[in-house]
Amino acid sequence: MEVVVMLVVMLVVIVTVVLVMMVETVVIVLVVVMVVHVMVVAMLMVVLELFAVIKFVMFGWW
Repeated sequence: MEVVVMLVVMLVVIVTVVLVMMVETVVIVLVVVMVVHVMVVAMLMVVLELFAVIKFVMFGWW
């Protein structure tokens, strides 16, 4: 009986650890994707602002 209980406990612990690791990997991937998305959006905004400034300067001088 004790051996069976120990085996069940070990199985439960292993399953919980695997689930926690899976959840953590998903969370980490989501965080990385969000950070990359934010960085790309920020870079696009900077590029658009640079284009706007360049257009303004060019059309302002002409």
